[in-house]
Amino acid sequence: ASTRQLWTQMRQQVFLGMAASSVPVRKDVPNTKEDLDSAGVRFVYFSAQNMKRSKPVAEKIGIPFDWNCAISLRELEGGTEQDPHRHISNYADWDVLAHMPHGIEAIKTHIQNVDNVPLLVSLFTDATPVSVRQMVEVFRDNGEVVLTIGGGYRSSNHAIYGSSDVSCSVSVLPGLGNTSILPASERELIEQFPVNSECSLSRADVLLSFRLIGLNTINLLQTPYREDLSLCGGTNGCQSLCKCRQANNNHSGGAGAECEPAELPFVINMPGDSAAKDSAAAEHLRLSVLLEVIRKGRILLRNMHQALAFFCVATLSLSVWPLVSLLVPLSLPPSPPPGLALLFHLIYVPGICLTLLQCGEPEGVMKNTPRKNQLLQRPRDVARFCWYLALRSGYVLLSIVIIGWLATASTMRASGTSLGNSMWTFYYLRSSNDVDLRALRLVQDLMSAQALLSIVSQALTLLVRGQTALVQFPWPWRLPEALFYVSALLMFGLHALVLGLRAQYRGMHLSDGSMHTYVELDWFVWLIMFLLPLAGVVVGVLVNADDQHHYKRYLQFLRLEFDTRLGMHSPR
Repeated sequence: ASTRQLWTQMRQQVFLGMAASSVPVRKDVPNTKEDLDSAGVRFVYFSAQNMKRSKPVAEKIGIPFDWNCAISLRELEGGTEQDPHRHISNYADWDVLAHMPHGIEAIKTHIQNVDNVPLLVSLFTDATPVSVRQMVEVFRDNGEVVLTIGGGYRSSNHAIYGSSDVSCSVSVLPGLGNTSILPASERELIEQFPVNSECSLSRADVLLSFRLIGLNTINLLQTPYREDLSLCGGTNGCQSLCKCRQANNNHSGGAGAECEPAELPFVINMPGDSAAKDSAAAEHLRLSVLLEVIRKGRILLRNMHQALAFFCVATLSLSVWPLVSLLVPLSLPPSPPPGLALLFHLIYVPGICLTLLQCGEPEGVMKNTPRKNQLLQRPRDVARFCWYLALRSGYVLLSIVIIGWLATASTMRASGTSLGNSMWTFYYLRSSNDVDLRALRLVQDLMSAQALLSIVSQALTLLVRGQTALVQFPWPWRLPEALFYVSALLMFGLHALVLGLRAQYRGMHLSDGSMHTYVELDWFVWLIMFLLPLAGVVVGVLVNADDQHHYKRYLQFLRLEFDTRLGMHSPR
């Protein structure tokens, strides 16, 4: 009867068409996914729908559907957890080219007994908040570094954020444009702050704490575009965000408009012209911000590794300096005096490390595939890095000994004796003789100057990993490396000032002020002192060339491992 009634109602009707719905994908998502793949970051999409409904969305994102394309997080037997808002169907819609595990436990078993294919898949269907959190834990247990991105307003995401290495919340609470909805006590406290201030907290800064949500996340905020907001000229030529109202109907903004500051929270700003062109796009976060964060993070990590390498070279050289000073032909070894040692450890070495952290972007930083969060120390690599450390530190120590030997021969030689003959003489010094102590301190100062020149020459070859003599050499006219050269010149000037004061102090107690001074040294000593840093640059370049050879092979292996998606029952 119901069918007959329905047919009666449908008779003599004209079929005009059908309506269908589709899940839209933001325009910048496919490009961001492609850039992430190029940077060695695997894009993984967790869908609450089944395979049939998830496939169109994944294709719009740019996830390929060929071999090993997707995994379902729903158990084959049917788990106890059900999401009433998702479509549950049989696995007849599972359109894949390989048999993949289903469910978290099957994925763990597959990784342990078969291969790591589940870690290489970019689409997981039939996902629930609990299964997503468990899959994130599986990724981390296998050495993957997980960055999760999602809305902070969903409470179910907080557990997932807490299980990740780092997470981003891309939403803020709506409203709170004014303080009228806040409690009276909090509103009175906030109103005590100035509306706009360049030297203290403002109301916008305090209101920010009420808008941030998404626990366990790094909040990435965006500027909402509104038609009643515009950029008006503030005091002292500054730009401030203002709410403009017309003074009268004859004015259309500009100089005749009266502006009052808008009580809006401070957020990470997007370009004003783009917000004016597309107000809908301004409501969302540009995913390119994530790429910029990854790029800067990689630059900082690379610079930190280079600074750590320099720190090891410098500290090892300065630590062994008292030992190698015994090779200088003096009865009193010219070990570094406490004042100069503190100068090296508290000013020179930390200062150079800080300048290394400020170096520019290495070549191909967003094309290199990062390693897993598992440090595997291969014996060959450990031996290779030990050799690098020995070569760099050995050069610094050898240059210190050479200058100490030449300075001793030039300072202590008898009149009429050549420098070559005096180099093979052992000199006895008396600790109670001021003349002998003055000669000893002169040798110490020259050795300290050579130590500074040597460690700076090694730092010069550590500005960029794998730099060669001409192709990637950090010339001083490049802005990021210019900071290093300026800092090095300041350190040289400071050390020259300290050595000058020490030389002045040494001559205060002697009647003959011209005895054992810098001007009495042979020119050959100064020549060797300025040639040794060039030899240090050569040593550093040779070490970099060998390191670059192995590092390129390692990056190729990581890229091959990232791009390869092995088949069923392939060896692990």
